[in-house]
Amino acid sequence: MIFYWVLISYAYVDVMAHVNLLEYTDLVDMTNELIECACYTFFPNKFHSGFGIAIKTIVRGNQYTFDEMNYMLAIPDYADYTNLEAFKGYQTRMQTEIINATGLRHVPANGGQDITSLGNFRRTWTKETIRRLFDIDLFHGDDSNYTDDQKCYLIGIAIQSNYVSGYTVSAEMKNGFCVIMDTHGCGRKYKEIGNQFWQVHWTQTNLRIGTLLDQLKFIIAP
Repeated sequence: MIFYWVLISYAYVDVMAHVNLLEYTDLVDMTNELIECACYTFFPNKFHSGFGIAIKTIVRGNQYTFDEMNYMLAIPDYADYTNLEAFKGYQTRMQTEIINATGLRHVPANGGQDITSLGNFRRTWTKETIRRLFDIDLFHGDDSNYTDDQKCYLIGIAIQSNYVSGYTVSAEMKNGFCVIMDTHGCGRKYKEIGNQFWQVHWTQTNLRIGTLLDQLKFIIAP
């Protein structure tokens, strides 16, 4: 009898885990649908889409850690599936930020996509929106409302949205450079030069590798 109870308990846990994953996938899907609507909602007086305004609010608000912003904006599919309640919270907060920034309402999930496809969708919109933020706010010199740390967060999230095989663990300013580190121990350094962010050589920092804006036009290889 005890054996059967153990089997039933394991089966129940397995079913609940599956239900929890489905609920999380639906939340990511709903957030993506809201993001897409926000991307097509333009605010001429602010020169940005609704999603761009939401990202600016998130990054400049100093309410979230880089890790939290990363899960909200770039890597919902990297969630810890043994602790999905916290990651559901990131999706709910992302929806709230967009609604507050745009006045849009909640939209239903589209359905039919797995979590990896939903993650790719999120990264595509995030990367394109951050490119526009850099182009308008930073590269044209209108960056007085961003601290250096906030610029570095944007770079880290943009790289995460483009760097598909690694998880970015940190983006922080060190000695005048924005230093991006991932779980593979790989690092990148960026420096602002003439209203452009350039990736520079890790040790020979006077050597420029390429501009961030150009890098975001392509998928960066692992």
